[in-house]
Amino acid sequence: IYIAGEYGDIKPAGIPGEICIGGGGLARGYVNLPDETASRFVSGWLQGLPSTGVVYRTGDLGRWTADGEIEYLGRKDDQVKIRGFRIELGEIERLLEAHENVTKTAVLAKDDGAAGKRLVAYVSGNGLDADELRSYLKTKLPEFMIPAAIVILDRMPVNPNGKTDKKELARMQVQSASKQQYEPPRNDIDERLIKVWQEYLHGTSIGISDDFFELGGHSLLALRIARSVETQFGVKMEIRQMFSLTTIKKMSDYIAGQPAAL
Repeated sequence: IYIAGEYGDIKPAGIPGEICIGGGGLARGYVNLPDETASRFVSGWLQGLPSTGVVYRTGDLGRWTADGEIEYLGRKDDQVKIRGFRIELGEIERLLEAHENVTKTAVLAKDDGAAGKRLVAYVSGNGLDADELRSYLKTKLPEFMIPAAIVILDRMPVNPNGKTDKKELARMQVQSASKQQYEPPRNDIDERLIKVWQEYLHGTSIGISDDFFELGGHSLLALRIARSVETQFGVKMEIRQMFSLTTIKKMSDYIAGQPAAL
């Protein structure tokens, strides 16, 4: 069994890739399905094997653990690319279902138009709290894999085959999952910043303590907002500052403290 990258490179322990199977016990292909056989049973593709070595590409994603076991991460079909990052939706689902209060979950990449794609997690279970689940994921995943919204459902919709109905989930309207109580603007800088954020986040009600990333923000939108702030307020705003000034309140206080702010 091999864990391979997109171009047939064999991945070391800890690095995810497609699970491929080789060896003398491998089947010759699918019965009466030549096209499917050609795409799944490949030779000369996996680096480090003789050109005659045939491997079966399972379409499953996984990675070797340090103790020599394979950790299953989901289907390759569930791999998405958001803002340059390849994300395994199955890995997020697996971690959510490992939470003691979660019974079922599904993660989708939803297109928000000008804002681009964002991750939305749908979960069902007992005593669930979206903010607590997000904090839980932050201890296990990098920031770019944290869902922008976590939707708590009484039950997960299923299709006639008994599987999660992801088409039904995709049709659901999603609001920000944060339960942060709305905090109104304190001054003119707050009000002007809210208008800037609303332009890019398409939010109708943004409080000064709402977190940029929990509202669906990402690095590309952060760059655009930073440029708008520089233009409107005459202050230097670097992209790295957007990762610390993540609320209107923090950003407003920073601007107010700059000599060229007003």
